Amino acid sequence: MQSEDSVTPQGGAFGGVVRFAAPLRQQVVDQLRNRILDGRYAPGARMIERVLCEEMQVSRTVVREALRQLESEHLIELVPNIGPIVRLLTRDEVRSLYEVRAALESLASEECAARTTPRIVARLDDALQLIESRAADDIDGLLRAKDVFSQVVIDGSGNAVIGDMLGSIHARVSQLRAVTLRSPGRLQTTVAELRTIRDAIAAGDSQAAREASRRHVETAAVIALATFGEAPSGLTAS
Repeated sequence: MQSEDSVTPQGGAFGGVVRFAAPLRQQVVDQLRNRILDGRYAPGARMIERVLCEEMQVSRTVVREALRQLESEHLIELVPNIGPIVRLLTRDEVRSLYEVRAALESLASEECAARTTPRIVARLDDALQLIESRAADDIDGLLRAKDVFSQVVIDGSGNAVIGDMLGSIHARVSQLRAVTLRSPGRLQTTVAELRTIRDAIAAGDSQAAREASRRHVETAAVIALATFGEAPSGLTAS
């Protein structure tokens, strides 16, 4: 008899869990996380255990463990008399998250520029080409391509802790990242901003890389906070 850590059920309403590389509970966590990040489970949506069990063809125990993991990642929250829902960010939380994101990404760019090599620059060029190859309406593909660029910078910084912390922040603002990319003209300005970061890193100019990276995140923050009807205090687009 197979354990719940190894069973891989057949497809359900959403295709079920079909991967074999990870324990079953981790597969469920990954699939639920992806559905939250790509908007299939919108902010405020209820995460009903019975429905999730049917969709993924797994036990309620596995679903509960997965939900606890997502709660620890701040992607869902438990609401009294309602149960788990996809977490709704407040305006202040969004502002704080983007401020921390700006600090981390600018630090990564600064350190990457200080350690730059032809290999790093070539990887940044490949990442930019990947972004430019995506259609403007392929938001999921664009976000993945942007994450490739970000990962190259993090790798080049030599500081894996920055990557761990940014991964958590990107997850928490994932739907807002999609909103900013859908903003008219944002894709073009994003590519230009990333190219400026690339050029500063290629030149080994740490200060320019840091400033370009911070401007990139601050511009995104202005757009993201506009969804709340407020421009961010202390963050200005340039």
